[in-house]
Amino acid sequence: MSQKSHLDQEELVPRAKPVLKLVGEWLGTLKFEKQGDFELCSEDPEVVLAQPLLSILFTLMKIKFPVDFKIARVSKTARLPARLSTPVTLIPGKVVGGTPTVAGLPFEVGWITYITEGVEFTPEVIFLLL
Repeated sequence: MSQKSHLDQEELVPRAKPVLKLVGEWLGTLKFEKQGDFELCSEDPEVVLAQPLLSILFTLMKIKFPVDFKIARVSKTARLPARLSTPVTLIPGKVVGGTPTVAGLPFEVGWITYITEGVEFTPEVIFLLL
């Protein structure tokens, strides 16, 4: 994957969208624990069980698997820190309510957003951070 600039967005390849839909359904079943402004998935065994599906998704996105990732939920306006140690790829998996945004841009299932610095999220969405 080529280096992306802050707030670059790109649409998922068409054949990855049905897989992301399945991932989104699974994301809606997970439990989360509050950590700062965000809620992070607290079910490591569940993540392990879903890895074959995530492996397919990441392969279609040309991301080498296994990859370190987190699953987060935004239930209220939240902010990532201003300085990130490495660029982050954000993949919305399930819109829970409202019209989620990242830095004022649409944060929609089927699209990827790249960030290199802190951003504000509006609710309500479950997403992958790589």
